[in-house]
Amino acid sequence: AHIDLRPSENEEIIEEETVIAQRKPETDEELEFRIGQYWFAKLGIFVFLVGWLIANTLHFEELNQVIPVVLGILTAFAAITASIIFRNRFPHLSGWVLGSGFVILYIAALRMHFFSLSPLFSDIVPVLILLYLISFVVIYIGIRLESAYLTSLGISLALLSCLFGDYSYLIFLTITV
Repeated sequence: AHIDLRPSENEEIIEEETVIAQRKPETDEELEFRIGQYWFAKLGIFVFLVGWLIANTLHFEELNQVIPVVLGILTAFAAITASIIFRNRFPHLSGWVLGSGFVILYIAALRMHFFSLSPLFSDIVPVLILLYLISFVVIYIGIRLESAYLTSLGISLALLSCLFGDYSYLIFLTITV
């Protein structure tokens, strides 16, 4: 069973230098820090996004319909800019902020035709073009940053865009692309 071969000197050195990394148990403070740094921040972004979506889809009779769209675009560009600025400082959150900025921009574009009795564009074609443009920008940035989450968000937005129009060929074109 054993042929009594001795390892060479190099193998002995490698065996001595190989150290199994043991993970020390996590303290309560480290766990609290990790939860606060990762999960509460993501939860805050999600709550902000849902609150903004609810507020921007409400019907405001006394306001000009341009104001919610402009506020949405400004909020989206602020989130996208903040994501780019803080990418090195908070790399785990910048992707979430970037994705939420694009979702806000998408909803602001939807606001141009929907969510109002007097829309900015009565024809949906310019809005669909804008929605597809936003979707393809998200896909491009997701591929460029090698982010599966941003890429899948962009694909989801593109597929969602084809459901808003009565143009069935857009569904096939979107699936093909």
